[in-house]
Amino acid sequence: MKVVYIAGTGRTGSTLVARVLGQLPKMVAIGEVRHLFRQGLLTLPPEIRCGCGQAFSLCPFWRDVRERLERRVEDLPAELAFAQTSAPDRIRDVPWFFSPLRSRRFSDRLRRYRHLLLSLYRSVLDSTGAEVVIDESKHLAPLYLLAQCEDVELYVLHLVRDARGVAYSWSKQLRRPEFKDEDRYMYRYSVLRTSGSWLYRNCGAEFVRSFGTPYARIRYENVIEHPRAVLLDALGALGLPTDGLEALGRDRVFLGEDHIPAGNPSRFQRGETLLRLDDAWMRELSAGQRRLVTGLTWPLLARYGYLGSSPVRWQP
Repeated sequence: MKVVYIAGTGRTGSTLVARVLGQLPKMVAIGEVRHLFRQGLLTLPPEIRCGCGQAFSLCPFWRDVRERLERRVEDLPAELAFAQTSAPDRIRDVPWFFSPLRSRRFSDRLRRYRHLLLSLYRSVLDSTGAEVVIDESKHLAPLYLLAQCEDVELYVLHLVRDARGVAYSWSKQLRRPEFKDEDRYMYRYSVLRTSGSWLYRNCGAEFVRSFGTPYARIRYENVIEHPRAVLLDALGALGLPTDGLEALGRDRVFLGEDHIPAGNPSRFQRGETLLRLDDAWMRELSAGQRRLVTGLTWPLLARYGYLGSSPVRWQP
């Protein structure tokens, strides 16, 4: 079973990248699977909209996936309740993936979560006829779980963005458009917390190469500037087919209907979409906040080419 896992942090353009790749032949994007479980979306709630615009209870895609999942997972409601509250997918769980001292209880939780996750992937592939599923969860625990699964052919696409842009984006108030009848907003985090998360997740994403997992790193800024060239290069490095990417424009993409269940509000956009670099942080992030984020994250900022006076350029 082939899985492309987008690793890194949130607010890096992962929804855009996943949607573009999900339109290629034999690939299907299903958004942030971790949040699909955490938000209880596989219970098909009528008050929340899928990326296609319909309520989950009416979406034919997720209804079919749910039916297939019921045939694969015994007592599915109980397993979904477990995944929503007790799945080993948080930061504090990551060290136990590698510890010889992990408890039997943790191993049981890991087994249950693995079975549910892989059963979901298989149900999606069977429902769509695709050969590759794209999961943009970005969190490290599911990434390491997949890297240790012998029956998963994992490909890691590590997406990075300037930490100062990420910090500014997480400080903004963004409405969650999937709730039609009420105003709910996405979480906001301090620049201090965002800086720590940026370091942790990007270091963790690079560590997966020690498993021998196919890995490619791309930068958000380069994707916006040269979407076709960057994604062609990345898929080629991973050994995945690139058929269909030739249709990408220089500065725009066409986004069709898909069924991204959770993540960035941009998943509701349709049609031809002009790609513009989100560099508002250069004007809006205060000097003090900029110095703080730069000071905390400078080793990786330098590694990824974000320090210095020259703009970030794509290098094949």
